[in-house]
Amino acid sequence: MFISIFKRLTLAGVRKYPNAEMKRRVALINQFSLISAIFSLVAIAETWFLEHYFMIPVVTIMLFVYSCSLGLSSIGWAVFGVFLQTVFECVMLLFVNLTYDVGGLGFLFYFPMVMAQVFLLNAENVRKVMYLNFAFIGASAITSVLLLNNGIHIDIKLTGEMIREMASFNTLGSAILTAILLLLYVDYNRRSEKRLEKIIRDRELLLAEVHHRVKNNLAIISGLLNLQKNIVTDEHTRQVLEDSRSRVSSMALIHDRLYRNRNFSSIDFDNYVFQLLDDIDKTYGGKFDVARDLQLKNISLDIKTSIPCGLILNELMTNSYKHAFRDRNGKIKLAIQMQDRHVSFHYADDGPGVNDVARISHSESLGVTIITSLAEQLDAKYEFFNLNGLNFKMEFDLPK
Repeated sequence: MFISIFKRLTLAGVRKYPNAEMKRRVALINQFSLISAIFSLVAIAETWFLEHYFMIPVVTIMLFVYSCSLGLSSIGWAVFGVFLQTVFECVMLLFVNLTYDVGGLGFLFYFPMVMAQVFLLNAENVRKVMYLNFAFIGASAITSVLLLNNGIHIDIKLTGEMIREMASFNTLGSAILTAILLLLYVDYNRRSEKRLEKIIRDRELLLAEVHHRVKNNLAIISGLLNLQKNIVTDEHTRQVLEDSRSRVSSMALIHDRLYRNRNFSSIDFDNYVFQLLDDIDKTYGGKFDVARDLQLKNISLDIKTSIPCGLILNELMTNSYKHAFRDRNGKIKLAIQMQDRHVSFHYADDGPGVNDVARISHSESLGVTIITSLAEQLDAKYEFFNLNGLNFKMEFDLPK
């Protein structure tokens, strides 16, 4: 029964807040107000038992303030309720310190007060209120010290025994409040971590599904292009469709790698290169053998970089198979090195090269246009040159 009522009061006004984080924070504020109200009831009983009757009106007002805070929370003013609590607590603590003097150990309550502010209001949209509350707490503490040092004291004829009793109560009370806040804080962090872990798992599954669907859709497009290629009779059209299918397949391969590895930030580009070479060799090879000289050292690239690099490599290798070898055995060299965030990419074949290498960058060929456009997209420095065949070299820095 008591637990059920406690849970209902904890959720008072939570639905009035659209933001999920604020809903959780308001529930914490309500929880703290309820615990403080219960603590106020204990304080009323304690002052009655110790016969400190002059304190009963103070702790009764304290109970009223915490009840008002719950009421404000239920109408959507939870943060103002915390502010009201802080102001009252500072005034009350100032009165207690001046009444019981330093020996009453009322100063011990400043620590749970500060801890409560951090626990309840350490969120971006309410942090200004937290700083304002800190200012009140700091002002109250400084005022207490200054007044007591200047001999200002509220003399209500307390005996030494009464001050010792209050010191014991204040020590125990501040310790209990601190322990409760610590337990709440640990529990809140534990639930927050579980919630974040669930969000991360859900997003990983979503990303995996997205990459899987993209890969499947690209595979469908590749299959449609292949069907269209088999229907047409014009050799030039067939070649254009095959080149397009190869480009689509190179992109699909990246999404397949991301899906299989479940590493959605980067892919192992070494394995991608091997797979891409195999796919191109199946498509354009067959009648001749192409040797591979690959210098790859655990290159890992993110999706924004791997897709342009993969398409560039696809164009270069396709060009080598179609023009450099001309039904003869050949050799492909590829070296990719990465130091810090700087990537150097060097591709070469042992074909005849090109006659006017200086003008190749200005060629209207679709393949060259794709290579140069993607290199510029990577903000890379690139060049074509003849050296025992056509060479392409580019260097770029990975984005931070």
